[in-house]
Amino acid sequence: MAYLIAPYSDSMQLGQGFNSFTQEIQDENAVSFDRLRADASPAQPYFPEAISQAEQGDAYECGSEASMLTSATPTSSQWNQTRAAPNVIDNGSGLAPVFRKDRKSPIVTFTSRFVDNFSEVATEMNISPAVPIMRQSRSGSDAGLPFDTRHFYEADLNYYLGVRVLTRQNRPAAAFAGAQALTNRSSDSSNIGDCFISGFLEGGQLHALISVQLKDKKRRAEVSECLEAVLKISTGKFTPLSGTVEAAMCTIMEHSRINVEVSNVGGGTITLHDQSSILQSLRDVASNFPDLAANKPETIFAILTKYDSLGHLQALKSVPCFDNTSFYANTLLDAFGEFRSIERRLSTQITQLKSGTVQFHHEESLATEHKRRFDASWRGITRAKRECTGQLLKIVKEVDEIRWNPGVATDDTRDEQFEDPLVFSQYLPRVAPTAEAAAEEDPHATQAQLYHPGDEILFLDERKKVEELSAEHPDFAKQFRLAVLCGTDCFGQTFCSLDYLKPGWVLAEITANVAKGIVTALTLRYANSLVTVFGTISRSDKTFNLKLDLGAKERIVGCSIETGRTPSKKARDVVTAVLLSTNRGSALVGQPADWKEGVEGLSLRSGVAFEDLKMTHYDPLLTSGPPPMILTGFRKMDTWSGGNIRFSATVDFVTKDEFSIGVDQWSNSLFYGGEFSWIGIRPDTPGIQAGRFEARGSVKRDVKFAKPFTKQPQVMTWISGLDLDIKISKRVDVHATNIDKTGFTMNVGSADSALAQASISWIAMSEDSGCIISSYGFQDDPEDCVDKVDESTRRFPEGKFSKPPKVLAGFTAFDISGSSENPRFGTFVWDVTADQFAWNIYAWGGSSISSARVHWIAIPAE
Repeated sequence: MAYLIAPYSDSMQLGQGFNSFTQEIQDENAVSFDRLRADASPAQPYFPEAISQAEQGDAYECGSEASMLTSATPTSSQWNQTRAAPNVIDNGSGLAPVFRKDRKSPIVTFTSRFVDNFSEVATEMNISPAVPIMRQSRSGSDAGLPFDTRHFYEADLNYYLGVRVLTRQNRPAAAFAGAQALTNRSSDSSNIGDCFISGFLEGGQLHALISVQLKDKKRRAEVSECLEAVLKISTGKFTPLSGTVEAAMCTIMEHSRINVEVSNVGGGTITLHDQSSILQSLRDVASNFPDLAANKPETIFAILTKYDSLGHLQALKSVPCFDNTSFYANTLLDAFGEFRSIERRLSTQITQLKSGTVQFHHEESLATEHKRRFDASWRGITRAKRECTGQLLKIVKEVDEIRWNPGVATDDTRDEQFEDPLVFSQYLPRVAPTAEAAAEEDPHATQAQLYHPGDEILFLDERKKVEELSAEHPDFAKQFRLAVLCGTDCFGQTFCSLDYLKPGWVLAEITANVAKGIVTALTLRYANSLVTVFGTISRSDKTFNLKLDLGAKERIVGCSIETGRTPSKKARDVVTAVLLSTNRGSALVGQPADWKEGVEGLSLRSGVAFEDLKMTHYDPLLTSGPPPMILTGFRKMDTWSGGNIRFSATVDFVTKDEFSIGVDQWSNSLFYGGEFSWIGIRPDTPGIQAGRFEARGSVKRDVKFAKPFTKQPQVMTWISGLDLDIKISKRVDVHATNIDKTGFTMNVGSADSALAQASISWIAMSEDSGCIISSYGFQDDPEDCVDKVDESTRRFPEGKFSKPPKVLAGFTAFDISGSSENPRFGTFVWDVTADQFAWNIYAWGGSSISSARVHWIAIPAE
């Protein structure tokens, strides 16, 4: 047997009679207690022990401190007297302390699901369906409901989120007995109800109703999935906040308008953040509510006990039973809510008709069976509202009938007592906006203008936008007028106003549209659901999309734009390609499918000839400069001789403050360990350029600098990854030749086809960069190089450094022939001073190294 409970109100007291259908207090002393002593022997019949019960939907136990006695029901004065003197036992009436059972840990129940009918919400809140009907509140705020029902019935989707926390049950350790007044009510139960209050539950309750109005009805399934992903609770927890959840929030905010109503008892005052982050705020509130309710509990429910538990069956023949009324009562509540929504809609339409913003829509002649009951006229709409009110009164009357005769709720022989609201709504008169009706009557009628002053005050793009708004919303100007923008038209540094106003508004998604060789539009969607569109979008456009992983703090950090124009004399410059890159390695490449690099500024794009093609690269404009490019080179290797030497240094999650680095290995290779040098080069560092080079086999290829140097620079190369078949060759040589102000030739070589792949990092520096680039190494007979150690010193140019610099070294060439043992070799530098440093190249464990070249860079100390 489960607890029968009702929401608590301040007027409730133990022992009061109660009507569980209307949730109204009845007789103040329907039952009385005989004794409060736990060891009392009953002098009158008592109802059996019923305390070890579980509330429906919650898994917790309730135990009694009294044996074989049901929790007692003192009157309000006795209850207060017992609280004031909890240790006093009266020899007369037998007053004893009233016990409360504290739980060692709160019992928490979470509920999260879509709701189609408002009766489902009332059921979750343990509110009887009869309560809001009988109180007949228009807004719902005085109908026993904490929510405004208008939002529910105007929404396309409704989602309920509930948290219930039970911390204590207040049930006195004593016995109930039927009062004399109850025994005398053999034929009239009007003032006693069907049960009495036998205890209370303490804790907290949080209810949230999320009502969603879709901007596009076709996106119902998509928004439903996103809402479920954001608010679904499993095993007492929300889905962890991640890029997927944040993207779902963005989708909800972009494609719908949401209203969130929250009500709570216990846990103190609950407030939500602004609209842009309201779903995240709701998740935080629901997650923290169990702790808040445990710290600030309140009485949330009254425990109800049926009179038949007292054993006075012969005296309770007229007590009603509402056990089988809930299904029909829920139907009444849903119909009542629908009719209330129709009534409000009719009232709104009447107001709009009076103001002239809408007018009756007269339809063509309909077949007799489809004719509307209410004409499209003042008489018809007022009669419709009057009959709608009549339907509401019929439902109220039906609830009152069930109150006195519960059997009517299950009587299937009765006729329908009220009309179905969905059928009723089909007969209502239709209205249409006045602007649309006027346009049909007189297509040349003058419409109100959004903007009145002369065109010379607005720029061309601004005038075009006003025209688009007027065409899209013909009646928009009836309520709004546009004024000239305030500010200056002086050109300065461009910026995105959204980022400027709110730094927390981060970019979430970018879409580029391409048509006829031109980038026609760029759409930016922000995490707060705002969307900005540059250009014109067409359905025939090819789209390129990039979604940023906000959970991984992915951001756009680089941009390249190609511009050009058609050969026509009147042609303007257009964007023919765009590249956006992120700090996580993702990129959006918006360009025609047949894009090729222009030759002398000429090329075809989607079959259209373009000239004056030019690619411009934009560095990120960050407060602390752009994030650096991380370059790596290995300086120690310990790998297996039974497979290829396969390794690759990987760098991820690069920001201006940090990055992550690791080493990948694959196939049948084993990389036991190694050491790598790394250096970060910011793109805006003067006198220094850097990059990465990927080679498939032995290659010789030209590398062009992004910006030519004024003088020939120094070039350093490091090996950062290899796939080398050491059964064929154990030698790799990487070096730069033909170095000039515009670039150099990268040479990557090995014997025969031993080299499958190589990853190279390179750095080019001018003489005035403040750094030094050079190399050290040796070459010997392979047969004498097992476990070889070679070391020496290198001096810096005199006076170059005043303090010991930072010296970084990495291999650019090696030959480990002469041994069949595992390749084990490395290099390191030590004893660095302002004038020189010592270096060492070595092999160990039976491995050999017959030649090696190491490139090093010395960086001035800060």
